[in-house]
Amino acid sequence: MTIRLLMTAQNSPTAWDLRCYVREKMIEFIQQNYPQSLPQVRATLTDADKA
Repeated sequence: MTIRLLMTAQNSPTAWDLRCYVREKMIEFIQQNYPQSLPQVRATLTDADKA
């Protein structure tokens, strides 16, 4: 999944903080509203002692 957001800020440190904040809020929004859209890890775990 690729989502592109455009934003602007007064300077580089503020732009970095804004990008991090927006990314985290977008992930939170997707988790709450569209959880089926996020990648899922499917694995089978085995007991190493029995192998």
